[in-house]
Amino acid sequence: MTSSSSSPTSLAARKAELALTRCKLPVSRYEDAIVDSVMNNNVTILVGDTGSGKTTQVPQFLYKHRNKILPSSSGGGGKVVFREVITQPRRVAATTVASRVAEEMGTILGEGQVGYAVRFDDKTNINTRIKFCTDGILLREAVLDPTLSRYTIVIIDEEADFLEAAQLTIIQTLLGIEDISMYRNDDDMDGDSRRKRRRRDGDILVFLPGVDNILSLHASLERLLPSIKRLYNSRHYHYSHEDKWHHPLNIRICDLYSSQSRDKQRDAFIPAGKDEVKIILSTNIAETSVTISGVTTVIDTGLAKTRVFDTLRISPISKASAAQRSGRAGRERPGVCYRLYPEVAYDNEMIEHSIPEILRSDMSYVLLQLLAMGVVGGGGEATTHTTTCPNLMDFPFVDKPSPKRIRIASRLLRRIGAIGADIASPTLTAKGRRMAQYPLEPLVSNILVTEEIRTQEGGGDDEGRNCLAEILTLVSMLSTDNIFLSSDTSASSKGDHVCLVELYNTWKTIPSSSVLMWCNKRDISHNALLKAKSIRAQVKDILNNTNTPSATTKKSGCIIDTCGSDWSLLRHAICRGMWTNTYQRIADTTTTTNNSSPTLAGVWYSPIEGGDKAQVSPMSVAFTLPRVEAPEVVVTNEIVTTTRPYMR
Repeated sequence: MTSSSSSPTSLAARKAELALTRCKLPVSRYEDAIVDSVMNNNVTILVGDTGSGKTTQVPQFLYKHRNKILPSSSGGGGKVVFREVITQPRRVAATTVASRVAEEMGTILGEGQVGYAVRFDDKTNINTRIKFCTDGILLREAVLDPTLSRYTIVIIDEEADFLEAAQLTIIQTLLGIEDISMYRNDDDMDGDSRRKRRRRDGDILVFLPGVDNILSLHASLERLLPSIKRLYNSRHYHYSHEDKWHHPLNIRICDLYSSQSRDKQRDAFIPAGKDEVKIILSTNIAETSVTISGVTTVIDTGLAKTRVFDTLRISPISKASAAQRSGRAGRERPGVCYRLYPEVAYDNEMIEHSIPEILRSDMSYVLLQLLAMGVVGGGGEATTHTTTCPNLMDFPFVDKPSPKRIRIASRLLRRIGAIGADIASPTLTAKGRRMAQYPLEPLVSNILVTEEIRTQEGGGDDEGRNCLAEILTLVSMLSTDNIFLSSDTSASSKGDHVCLVELYNTWKTIPSSSVLMWCNKRDISHNALLKAKSIRAQVKDILNNTNTPSATTKKSGCIIDTCGSDWSLLRHAICRGMWTNTYQRIADTTTTTNNSSPTLAGVWYSPIEGGDKAQVSPMSVAFTLPRVEAPEVVVTNEIVTTTRPYMR
């Protein structure tokens, strides 16, 4: 079977099929115009409907005409290697688009001209000429090279809600980067007419708020699958025996969310077989950038999990997102979208456009990286090519966060010792520069860097031990989503942080032949643990290879010790690193919502420095502890709001 699928005849047929598909894409008509615009302008804005082929074809157009573009970029002086970098809004988009472009170009992904780089997964080498990545990866590259001088072309593939379409911003880095906002002119934009939708058999794409909803619906569909197939086959086979779409069929259910392994994500993009219907259960990652062939029906719940500052909550999507979701149906043939919310909710409850992430997210990581790049603050590593903006409030964000958000982020970085005391024009401390080297959220990296500094300065327990081994495991687990596939966790008074480390250590001891069974039995994601293992290795590599001398002892390097079974060392390290997220128990008699509850389910906690109260998450190992064992003080990573605010 393998030899048949890779025979010269089948490869030639596949190549011809890809070429035909590319020719039919609307963007193919504008190849010459796009190349001409890039050659003659610093910045080119390209806008078009979803499915027009912008994301996959434009990088190939530019690579094909690289010899025309290079002279205009290099000014005729010296040999310049043509390289493109294309940002994608999500990891799954970067990996799947890169795979598609590599296939169309007939090259091996990660070995030939096409590669990708996402967080903790880099498939590029010296031969890579077309690189797809997330914006976070490009930001980290800009820390070391603010002008992105190694790239000829930078393409920013973004969701342009204000246009109800998708947009490519193509920048020639060797000509210079200008303010892209001046190029946004609706009058110059050409788009193809939208397709009319009507009902037709095909694959089904369901948009759900989160992974827990996906897994729950998947389990329900699996239970109902025999009945669904009998009902569908009996009706459709009887009505139209000659129509291939109405023959008896198989149903394949696929999940699609960001924390899946690439192999699992790839399943959703494999075309349905003959007499097969594919049902894809997805979060909002399928809204933009990726195309799932064969989808003719979209079912939209109208909900998404959205992070607002440090709180994750389920909320209604915007009208623009609703349009993006409906646009997933009928990309290749007519389709239909079923919206599971009333028209009055669409008209009165949904905002027109999604709020840009930078306006609703914690700004501390962004500010830390900007300070490390030297483009804001009172000093840093800025080069002569970078304009330093001393006052944080004056930095020209495309979507400018509110001064309050910037002040909150600055205050957090100042309190954990990452920046100096100057409020208007801060500078990174030695600790802050060290934190910026790790691809971790500031509070998470603070746990590691604080223990690292203590170790260099002779800290530790009475025997001089540190717990860096456990901290490496913990920060890796905290940087991995959806480890637990259900909320059915055993009660433990050790706390979630210690249990995460214990889980990882136990998982490592399970033989490879039985590890999947072990994970499935406990509703634990094996792929998430594999990701945590990869993150741990990379963070450990940074710890070992870029260790800086202590400010007091001038010694570099530190020994990675383990605390063994003495979890107090780890708990102390967590408190030192995340003390700003400390919550204190409120007296039961006045504030619990369910005083009859024998567990922590009815116990409220409030932040020690004031703010909104919250409860222990149902996903926590402490959730089912007896009320009498409720801890007086807890340290949490974040607040997740569903029916109420929960500490997680």
